[in-house]
Amino acid sequence: MVFKEEPKESRFVLSKDVYGKVISKDHLLYRIKEEIDFSFVNEECKDLYDPKIGRDVCNYPEMMFKAEIIQYMYGLSERQLRDQIGENLVYRWFIGYELDDDVFHFTAPGKFRNALGEERHRKLFDQILEQFKVKGLLDEYENQSIDATHIIADIAIPTTIGLIKKAIVSVLRCYEGDCPIDREYYLGKKEKKEYKMTEKEKRLTLKKVVIDAKKLIEHFAHSDVKANEETLESIDQLRAILKDYVKEINDDKEPQYEEREGKGKDRIVSTVDKDARWGAKSDDKTFCGYKAHTSQTDRQIITDIEVTKGNIPDDKELQPNLERQKEKNLSPNKMRSDGIYGTIDNRKKATEMGTKLIAPPRTSHNKGKYYSKEDFKYYPEEKKLVCPAGHKTNIRYWNKNGNAWVYHFDGKACKQCPKKSDCTYAAHRTVSISKEYEIQQEAIRYSKTEEYKEDMKVRAHIEPKQAEMKRFHKLKRAIYRGLERVNIQAIYTAIVVNLKRMVKLLDSDGYREDPNIS
Repeated sequence: MVFKEEPKESRFVLSKDVYGKVISKDHLLYRIKEEIDFSFVNEECKDLYDPKIGRDVCNYPEMMFKAEIIQYMYGLSERQLRDQIGENLVYRWFIGYELDDDVFHFTAPGKFRNALGEERHRKLFDQILEQFKVKGLLDEYENQSIDATHIIADIAIPTTIGLIKKAIVSVLRCYEGDCPIDREYYLGKKEKKEYKMTEKEKRLTLKKVVIDAKKLIEHFAHSDVKANEETLESIDQLRAILKDYVKEINDDKEPQYEEREGKGKDRIVSTVDKDARWGAKSDDKTFCGYKAHTSQTDRQIITDIEVTKGNIPDDKELQPNLERQKEKNLSPNKMRSDGIYGTIDNRKKATEMGTKLIAPPRTSHNKGKYYSKEDFKYYPEEKKLVCPAGHKTNIRYWNKNGNAWVYHFDGKACKQCPKKSDCTYAAHRTVSISKEYEIQQEAIRYSKTEEYKEDMKVRAHIEPKQAEMKRFHKLKRAIYRGLERVNIQAIYTAIVVNLKRMVKLLDSDGYREDPNIS
């Protein structure tokens, strides 16, 4: 064997040749790129660029969008994303870089997201769904399920004193004119930490910051004080915080202040994330942040995701979800959910939109020992109500406020009834029957069928999907601040899990199990 050293740069190497030899056809990103045509991104973003002004585009929208997919797929920060693309050949190939191309600056993804905004990101999400339809992975009338999960806000929860101070600082930082309070106290020297204060010191500090806040509000109430829009918004925020958090106690000497026990339901929690709100996971578990409302098909393709403030009730998002799906030419035959969505109004509206809402009926069963209205038999044609003991009544009146007929049972019959102790503590029983009573009865009847039991089993599949987004793709905690930006985070997360699911569904031979494929 003859030893012969080859001269350097003796061969011309093409990126295509290297990528072709190195990248496995079983790689998740390879499968995604082979199945999805991402050229729609450039078309959707054309109006963001001027063909005559500025430098030539190097990192096209399609490339940046693919970079974002990598970021959310593998849970990378912007800096990590930039570094990984520089080192990982699969990432470079997926995005569309040649081997010797310079990678974008780490701030470019954030600028790209901000330029597109929430609505344009939704259009990109919908474009991918359209390609799923072509592949036979998504049908117009396919049954779906809906559920909500919480997202923790990216903030530290301040105390009442801390929140008022931060609100005052927000005003002072955007207003440089004459000020009725001591700027140095809020913008300069560091004061004693609140956790080191005595209770008396806390009361005095609360009093000081409240008085200063009121002085600021009064100062800007004068018409001759000139302030920009940002300053006025900060003043409105300060006013709202005082209203929701502080109670004034007037005594003979001077006003005193203390924290409200029952704070406002829609109260501002933080000045750095003004959209974060307190919400409840259960009767005894609360969180501060947002809710992600998600719907998915029986094949576990996410059809819609919407982030709201944490205090928005889950059931309020069903109708908007169905309306958005109509715009995507999707009209599920069934929409399965848990019991919180099962309001009469939701059932009516869903039916009007061609969808049957499958949810546990929200009955009025008493937590105590008395019969509920569901234990009574109603005969609408005869305008008659029969109690569990068999007594009948057609005595009723229309309650305008309750939008219902109120039936009265005879007091003498109730007094002699052997079941009175199970029915009411009053002299006689009254029962309200709304116009939508039959809708509720139909839901109760359906909840006793075998089909309903199967529906509830399928509905449960949406919970692992939410867990996947939170566990593997960082949706457990917001990585941005503000409702619009958290919505963008959720949209990218939904895109990523949909692409993973697409690969799984298309691989009839059974793609290898992997935490990034589900």
